[in-house]
Amino acid sequence: VVNIIQEMSGDSAERRQKLVALTGYLKWRQVPHNLSQAVVRHMCAAWSTSGRSREYELELLPQLTPFLHRQLTLHAFGHVVDHAPFLSWMMDAPLSVQDLIANASALCLDQGDILFARGERVDSVFCL
Repeated sequence: VVNIIQEMSGDSAERRQKLVALTGYLKWRQVPHNLSQAVVRHMCAAWSTSGRSREYELELLPQLTPFLHRQLTLHAFGHVVDHAPFLSWMMDAPLSVQDLIANASALCLDQGDILFARGERVDSVFCL
């Protein structure tokens, strides 16, 4: 954990504060070293990949008009649907495709994360 903190020394003060809070939490919970490192690595990757943009997106989208929300999500996630062969049957129904995309969101996962378990009811589609 200390090495990762040192690597981030050039990063923003906000990110360092998040990391200090995270390591404090992990110590408080007495999380084993290997698990702590995995959590810190994952969060550092999530922070560097999305920064505050992901948090801002979650705050921004509900405040937009339905039209702007639809247009922005279409721009952000439309390419995912365009490249998903299992959804090709929907391409003849553009409004349905737009409805699907309007409900899309990004999710940052780590290798080995479990999306769902056998027998679990899932109401989401995951495009990796």
